[in-house]
Amino acid sequence: MVKAASVLFLGFVTGMGNVVAQVPVPHPDDDPPVVVRAYPQNIDDPELGGDFTIEVGQEISLDVRGLGVWLQKLSPKLADSDPIKKVIGPCLDTGGNIKVSEADWVQNVETAAMSLCLYIERRPFNDILPCKIEPHLSDPQRDASGCPVVTLKFHVRPGYLAFGVPDKTSFASKQWDGLITDLYGRMHWFKPAMTDLTVGLSEENGIPGPHLVSALNPGPEDHEPHGTTIRIRPYSSCLMAWAAILVGLGTILGVWLGCSSDLLRDTSAVPNPGGRFPFSLGRLQMAVWTCLVVGSYLFIWLSTGDYNRIEIQAVGLLGISAATGLGAFAVNRLTATGIAGSSLSPAELKASTVPALDGLIAAEEAALIALPVGDPGINKCETRLLELQQRKQYLKRPITQFITDILSEQNSISFHRFQLVVWTVVLAFIFVRTVFINLQMPVFDSTILILMGISGGTYIGFKWPSQ
Repeated sequence: MVKAASVLFLGFVTGMGNVVAQVPVPHPDDDPPVVVRAYPQNIDDPELGGDFTIEVGQEISLDVRGLGVWLQKLSPKLADSDPIKKVIGPCLDTGGNIKVSEADWVQNVETAAMSLCLYIERRPFNDILPCKIEPHLSDPQRDASGCPVVTLKFHVRPGYLAFGVPDKTSFASKQWDGLITDLYGRMHWFKPAMTDLTVGLSEENGIPGPHLVSALNPGPEDHEPHGTTIRIRPYSSCLMAWAAILVGLGTILGVWLGCSSDLLRDTSAVPNPGGRFPFSLGRLQMAVWTCLVVGSYLFIWLSTGDYNRIEIQAVGLLGISAATGLGAFAVNRLTATGIAGSSLSPAELKASTVPALDGLIAAEEAALIALPVGDPGINKCETRLLELQQRKQYLKRPITQFITDILSEQNSISFHRFQLVVWTVVLAFIFVRTVFINLQMPVFDSTILILMGISGGTYIGFKWPSQ
């Protein structure tokens, strides 16, 4: 009997222990509300101390501990019209204590949390609200109010872009622009920097509201990691790869068309020694600014999601380059002297490679040797041979050929062309660097645009006496 009673007693104690283990265990009151973990959408149960990277446009999950206590203490301080006060207020008595059941309290905390916005790098983003909230009801650990850890899921993207053309002067737009610039500027060889994340109330009149403390991104002084390390890449790798492919293909296509056709050549000028029309500086400048503006627009759009990012100064540069190209074309048409004749046949003029010209030169040299001394055909043969040799030397140096075309006016280097090329290269470098670092097109001062216009006007003006 004694042995049986002992067994029954042990079974009773064990059963009671299991029941006690399932009772929610509240945290002490001095355990502050905090964002414990942050992780991408494809990870269900991350471990503390992990290092995760998300991209703009992806979903991120934040585990918050003590959210119920934080809302309980915050609610009495809010205005009656605040959505959180409307949900949490009826759950509290006059002393601020919870007067509803634990299940109702957790449900109201979940509802109130839908009004919280995401804070990134201490910036409130009113347009980034939770898309889903999941309280950890099976977790026995609870805060002092009886609320478990709550997971808030956000889509990290500018929500204001979903409502048509964004207002670039709005608070949300300025916040997002500043964040993208900051994140992009702190990247090290395409590796994103650690990013601070938390949740809180939306800003009001430009002032951030109350927000939770974050235990993310533990520093080297922390003996035990209190949270995960999170990084935000300010663009989509997939979209950026497609953008690079499209821009690369467009550049290759443009270069191929410019070299193989007369798209960027001055068809009213005298052909160069290679038998082709020379490159037109005015058309080349138009092509450069068109490619830069279009490529930058695509790059910024894929990075920020904002398709309304063309600055008025970029439009001004396109206008100046278009006016310069049109003016040069008009001057060339009005002062054209005609195309110089050639001693070569139409079939020989189509030879545009060095091996083909070598064959023609060898044949012409053989024909010249076969002619008797004093033959009247010697002069013609020597002229043809000289022209073929000039074409060969010209085609052997394509870079020199290109530079000579854009800097020369009637076979001599012109300073007004050199001046236009220098300013175009300098401003193009500034344009690309600003877009790459700040993710926005540069805002050139009106003086710089006037200087670019004067340089183009000087180029057109000097073409008149040069013809």
